[in-house]
Amino acid sequence: MLSQVRPSPAQRERLRAVSRKIITKIEQMAQEQGIVLQAMLVGSAARGTWLSQDYDLDIFLGVPESSDLGEAVRLARLVAPEQEERYAEHPYIHARVDGFEVDLVPCYLVDDASRLRSAVDRTPFHTRYIASRIAGLEDEVLLLKQFLKGVGVYGSELKTGGFSGYLAELLVIHYRSFAGVLRAASLWRPNTLLELEGGRRGGR
Repeated sequence: MLSQVRPSPAQRERLRAVSRKIITKIEQMAQEQGIVLQAMLVGSAARGTWLSQDYDLDIFLGVPESSDLGEAVRLARLVAPEQEERYAEHPYIHARVDGFEVDLVPCYLVDDASRLRSAVDRTPFHTRYIASRIAGLEDEVLLLKQFLKGVGVYGSELKTGGFSGYLAELLVIHYRSFAGVLRAASLWRPNTLLELEGGRRGGR
């Protein structure tokens, strides 16, 4: 099963090449137009925990707290001709680039997570946290994600209301393996609280 969901070396290199191409283009356009901006790959693609059949890229366009997110949205529109504007808390661009579905999301670059200006500003913090702890556990995450997809509970969007990819990564970091997550989950009861840095506590 793992061989079916683990990206091949060729797939990984293609993802890296396409993401580099997009990030380079964004940052070159920003420099040419005098816009202070940092483009970054986030999500499972950045952490090596993406399933081989999921060719999705999340690229964030970070601007200083004093800047206007509208400038980042305007740049994102120029990345690819095949794109559309979508909305969450604020607009972002969904595009297709070289066969990849790409979300180009503006955010504020904040130094402290207590000063978030929009919900997506926390994502770079998530990416750094997982990247610092996930090494050696990537295959376990892939197995858990595929299992969650198989039973229909993968995805935090409203229609599914299930486990996000980020949550799957946190669970594997906490329990150290796919099997460990399943064993622990069989004992979960309502109001069980998991503390990643402090162990497990029972419900109230």
